[in-house]
Amino acid sequence: MKIIFFICNLLVSTIVCFSSAVSAQQDTLYFQNQLKLQSKHGANTYKTLKKDSLGLFEVCTYTITDTLLSKTHYAEYAMLSKEGMETLYYPNGKIFQQINFHLGNLSGHWIQFKKDGKNIAEKRNYLTKEEYSCTLYDEKNDFVDEEGVMLKEQKHGLWKKYHYKSQAIKSTIFYQHGQRHGEAIEYFTSGKIKRKEIYQYGKMTKGALYDEEGNKLKYFPAFVFPQYKTSVYKYFNVYAPCLYSKDYNKPTLVYITINKEGVVVDSNIENCDASCILIAKTAIAKMKKWKPAKVENEPITYTAMFKLRAYVPKE
Repeated sequence: MKIIFFICNLLVSTIVCFSSAVSAQQDTLYFQNQLKLQSKHGANTYKTLKKDSLGLFEVCTYTITDTLLSKTHYAEYAMLSKEGMETLYYPNGKIFQQINFHLGNLSGHWIQFKKDGKNIAEKRNYLTKEEYSCTLYDEKNDFVDEEGVMLKEQKHGLWKKYHYKSQAIKSTIFYQHGQRHGEAIEYFTSGKIKRKEIYQYGKMTKGALYDEEGNKLKYFPAFVFPQYKTSVYKYFNVYAPCLYSKDYNKPTLVYITINKEGVVVDSNIENCDASCILIAKTAIAKMKKWKPAKVENEPITYTAMFKLRAYVPKE
């Protein structure tokens, strides 16, 4: 009996000591971009790995000059499945994002902070892997700017927008998979209806405009995008077909700035080689006048963005 008792005590002591050693141990791994290195030489980042009090593996990523970039928790040493809180940092050391994971998936709260690391820019609450409620805050203050639900990274259901520095609702819009679908209402700060529109899968079918006393006015939309005489996508297909990226996940981005007179005054192109950019900029410079963008029926200078992807048929 004494021998059995002694062996049990020894076994328990060994387990406790081993557990303490694992918890206390901290590994340091060096990387050049994503490539793991055997030593510090040539590395531009490094990670420290240790077991925390909850039994999760805490991984901190630093620049080679010791600036903390992120703090992530994993369920296992191999760092395959994120579990619990992940914190990302701005270069100034302030918190950029706090993201919660469960079994490797986004779960619960997700918060993005402004550069001061205190005031919130965006807040999400993940309901499923593909659906989350979203609250966007004004860039210059702590007032809510917009809130609603995102499904597969597209607006879905009811979205509310608020007047600047106010809790008064500016608009309520219904979406279906990223397209306006159903009723969209815009309000004065008094709460009275200013504009009412009906949409069918992104296309407006009916619109009405009112003054603050409720009198009906001649309708015009709150915002109108700039319009060219033909489809911009068809124009580029003829004059700059090289713009169409075959990488679906990395489309070519074309930015065109049109002033209030309808004249192109600037352009910028991303995710494209230099020779194609030159061809595209030449084509853009030859564009004739546009119909300018309008806000409340008044022309404005506006930068329009176009995503260009090549159609690749399935085999």
